[in-house]
Formats: sequence, structure tokens, C-alpha cells
Amino acid sequence: MAQVIEGVQSVSAMVADVAYLDQAVEEVFGLMLGAAVTHVNGKVNIEPECETLTAVIGLAGALSGACTIQAKAGTAMQMTSRMIGTEVHTIDDAVLDGLGEISNMLAGAWKSKMPPLNADCLLSVPTIVTGTRYTVHRQKPDFYVERHYTLEDHAFIVRVYGEIQ
Repeated sequence: MAQVIEGVQSVSAMVADVAYLDQAVEEVFGLMLGAAVTHVNGKVNIEPECETLTAVIGLAGALSGACTIQAKAGTAMQMTSRMIGTEVHTIDDAVLDGLGEISNMLAGAWKSKMPPLNADCLLSVPTIVTGTRYTVHRQKPDFYVERHYTLEDHAFIVRVYGEIQ
């Protein structure tokens, strides 16, 4: 029984460690978008009055929770443009699919950094929420990691949260 408790504590420490998330973000944006991202000390401002997109990837298995990327519409278009190599000027299916794919790669890269989760944590299909004002409601999680980044002059937020099973 002590090994199980010890293993849970180990997973708890890993999922709460921001270094894993920073590494995953740098890896995905560097390899897939050919872009460097910068972690912002403090918080970036994503005004509720501007159109916002949030990509949500569900986590299931060893963890029950979600990984999200929240960005202004212009940031999502910039990410997609870099990923597909063509300038994007409107929120269309390409942008929704692009942000969903980036979130999927990010969640996969994050969990792969932690051996106890790599095989035992499954990812859902991405869901994209759009709008100018919305609130995400969730149960109080066992862990919550939130990091703010910039891609060139575009800001975005990545959150990973959930319960350890």
C-alpha cells in the first residue's frame, strides 16, 4: 500500500511542476510552428470583450481533467498561419482545426514527459469554444497549472488541471 501512496505523491509533484508544461510548450511551438515562445512572468491580458478561442483536450485514465489553450482570435490565426505555412485572416475551420491540433500535441507532449502518465492517460478529441465572454466551470481539481506565454507579440494561456485517479 505504501508504494501506491508514494506513487501518487510522485505523480502529484510531477503534474504540478510547471517545468514539464514549459518544456512541452517550447517543444510543440518550436517543432510544429517553427516559433519560439516566451513565458511571461505574471499574467497576459485577454480582454473579455475580444473574440477568444479556447481549445480543450480532456484527460482520462490516470488523470481526469483537461488541458486548455486560451487565445485571442488574432493569436489563434497567427498560430495556425505558422503551422500551415499560409496566412490566415479569418476564424474558419482551418483555425479551429489548427488550434485543436496544437492543443492535442501540447497535451500529448506534456503527459509524455511523465512516465507514469504516458501510457495510462488518454486524450480526448479537441473541443473548441469561441466567443467574447464565457466562463469555464469545473470541480475543484487536485492540481492546477496555469502558464502565460507570448508568441511574437501574441499572448496565450495554457492550463492543465484535474484529479489524480
